Amino acid sequence: MFIVSKIEITGNKITHKNIILRELTFSIGDSISSDELSHNLVRSRDNVLNTALFNFVTINYTLISQNEILIFINLVERWYIWPVPIIEHAERNFGAFLKNPDWNKINYGLQLNWNNFRGRKEILTFKSRFGYKEQFSLIFNKPNFGRDQKYGISAGINMFRMHEVNILNKENKPVYLKTDDVYLYEDLMSSIIFSYRNYLYVTHSLMFSYTNVAFRDSVYHIDYLGIPYDDDVRFFSLDYMIEYDLRNSKYYPLNGKYLRISLTQRGLGLIPEYTENRTSLLIYASYHKKWNDYWYHNQAARIYLSHDKREPGYYRNGIGYIAYLRGYELYIVEGTSSAVFSNHLKYCLIPERTFTIPFVPWSQFNKSHFSIYTNLFFDAGYARGNYPDPNLNTFVNKWLYSAGIGFDFVTYYDQVLRLETSINREGKWGFFIHSEVPFKRW
Repeated sequence: MFIVSKIEITGNKITHKNIILRELTFSIGDSISSDELSHNLVRSRDNVLNTALFNFVTINYTLISQNEILIFINLVERWYIWPVPIIEHAERNFGAFLKNPDWNKINYGLQLNWNNFRGRKEILTFKSRFGYKEQFSLIFNKPNFGRDQKYGISAGINMFRMHEVNILNKENKPVYLKTDDVYLYEDLMSSIIFSYRNYLYVTHSLMFSYTNVAFRDSVYHIDYLGIPYDDDVRFFSLDYMIEYDLRNSKYYPLNGKYLRISLTQRGLGLIPEYTENRTSLLIYASYHKKWNDYWYHNQAARIYLSHDKREPGYYRNGIGYIAYLRGYELYIVEGTSSAVFSNHLKYCLIPERTFTIPFVPWSQFNKSHFSIYTNLFFDAGYARGNYPDPNLNTFVNKWLYSAGIGFDFVTYYDQVLRLETSINREGKWGFFIHSEVPFKRW
């Protein structure tokens, strides 16, 4: 049995020491058995890396007496202030853009991300985006305050506006309506989130938000918003979420498990004119297993449940928006409830390799790493919509599935590049490029 007598931290030029200590599975004075020591060091390293504040973390120990140990933590901090030019396509994914490269759907602007603001893991984000989908947003997130850093608060305001909107789907593909003289669609949302993280891996969140939506088309107004023309939709929402995260990495997980349950009540009775009150439940779970140094497998599931009725277009959910099914990137499957499942068998072609870029003088950039994986995958999904459909959207109320092979390139600053080829239930092949793990946005 060892007693942790001291913890020394180096490399944290900006980050406050207590931010790092909060992520450790041990503290000064704790007793750790020799069998558990190695596991605690690895788990603590993963926790610190998952803060997204550091590129590299090493944790070692040395004996200073027969039963006392000194813990050494060495860090390489990231660059935290990112004024990022925005030049992007507005399609739902890169595959949809390659299939129909409409250069009118380009966004441009500037986003400022100040991560680790004041060295306290806070995040300040400002975005000003123009072009196809205009957006103006300001968000401040303080995830840990109080003596034990168990509480968090986040506040933000987001405004979107567009001249073109996906008003319906026909033959499983989006159909757009466009007006050049006015903004067809405007959406303003403000929110405040309170969080409580009593344990290292469990976080409770409560979000209160206000939304105002305007849609300026007399023909499709009732179908899109469910109210008469010239009226805006205004409503309050309340969301409760519990999150359990025991993955080795949030950005490219290879080992561990994750569970998120979110209950949303849209419409709180505070605005009498709003009658589209709805309760929805979202469950997302993933399991990741490392078999050895080269073989891995993971499974993920996303289940969304809501009222079984016809909803106006603005509220509809399904497959192809936040949750997509590989092999069906070009399609949208609308429904009031949906389920998506993803399965992978991975093989590590090139284990993580660390290297130094000699001509870069800054420590936040000159030490990098990369690894490459290949994987076989099988996805399945189902969207339920119990309403008449005159537009031949044949993928609704039908199990869809796809399979394929892909290559993942993983490097520092949580960057992932995926190249995949897949075949779907209808026998259609496709090659797609993505820049995140397939279940990142679920």
